[in-house]
Amino acid sequence: MIRGSCLCGGVCFSGDAESPRVTICHCSRCRKWTGHVVAAFHMGSPQINGEVTWFQSSETGERGFCPTCGASLFWRQIGGADGGVAVSAGAVDSPTGLQLAGHIWVEDKGDYYDIADDLPRITGPVRWFRSSDRAERGFCPACGSSLFWRLDGREAISVSAGAVTNPTGLRLGEHIWTDDKGDYYDIADGLPQTAME
Repeated sequence: MIRGSCLCGGVCFSGDAESPRVTICHCSRCRKWTGHVVAAFHMGSPQINGEVTWFQSSETGERGFCPTCGASLFWRQIGGADGGVAVSAGAVDSPTGLQLAGHIWVEDKGDYYDIADDLPRITGPVRWFRSSDRAERGFCPACGSSLFWRLDGREAISVSAGAVTNPTGLRLGEHIWTDDKGDYYDIADGLPQTAME
């Protein structure tokens, strides 16, 4: 269970993180909202106590803050069906159990700082879906393109080869989870095949 609050303590929240991964958003809206960047993680249906003021910052999203101290706390998709929100990691009580996993909207970052780590950098929005108890998949929320896959506890992100611009310099190397493949096709390219673990 994760717990946190705003600076003055007027807003408190608790719930379970859908993933321990924290993403830093460098977009201009986040920078104007917080004074720098937003480091956030997704929490499904958190329990929020206290008054939160919601500000619609774009056509698709709104941000929640404490009306007393102004602490930047939440972001949610307008009309989102799952009831989840992105929660500011800085508002979480320690120990958080969270871990920085990457950066988004890096093309819009401020010109007054550099990103000094080697974590994945993604331009544009990505929506993450927990597809199993060990992994999640990232897709474009506008068109649904399947883009990323990541395993819990690893910093590496697998990128869909079909999303890479030609020339890719890539070669198909193997097939995995072949005992769970669809019954409507055969794998006949002679590459190694690995069944489910």
